[in-house]
Amino acid sequence: MNKIIFLLSILLIIILCSSSYENFSQEDEKKLNETVEKSETKILSILKNIIENNKNFQVIQGPIGPDGPQGPAGSDGIIPPSLIFNKDSSNKIMTSQDEQSTTKDMCNYVYMSHNSNDKFPNNNSKWNIVEGDPGYRKIQSVEKPENCLSYDDTNKVFLAHCEDETYHSNWKYTTNNQYKAEDIKDTINKKCLSIGSIEENRKNDCSIPNTIDNILRLDECKEDNDKQIWTF
Repeated sequence: MNKIIFLLSILLIIILCSSSYENFSQEDEKKLNETVEKSETKILSILKNIIENNKNFQVIQGPIGPDGPQGPAGSDGIIPPSLIFNKDSSNKIMTSQDEQSTTKDMCNYVYMSHNSNDKFPNNNSKWNIVEGDPGYRKIQSVEKPENCLSYDDTNKVFLAHCEDETYHSNWKYTTNNQYKAEDIKDTINKKCLSIGSIEENRKNDCSIPNTIDNILRLDECKEDNDKQIWTF
């Protein structure tokens, strides 16, 4: 920085001298112009060097200013649509029945279907994990976004309206990758999302095709039960 000030001072003196004397000889004037040009070139080179690499001539930094106001609190957004797998059936994915609606909520059943060729399937196999009541998650259908994976007091699992007070759609995601039902009824306390066989009466009432051999339901939570271990 001192070097810059010195050179600028020299240049200023030369300019002042050149403007103060008018009776220079042509040779003196030529030498003076050459000196001015060289000085200008040198200063421009130094300034360019400062711009390109300020490590050589560091400008003195002023004091740090006060902290700005705190920004708004963040929130948990929607995780991108996911496929949900089960440890017991790693080649299958959680899927809802294809119909857009049924007259019975329990017939909006959910089961594990084959994920052929690992291709991303239709929307009935895509899910959004969204925020539920404090400390809980909801599993929202991409095909039917107004519906969430729900359960009733008889341990049946199906799609129902996310805010339907007749059923329950809050899930506690545990450290061992289980989805635990909310402990609000004795019949579903300590119950986790699991894969089970289809009850005969439900199969008939809901016209579940013979090609489907499983259904999601609530069962007693057990850490060593692979049918209750879920991954995305």
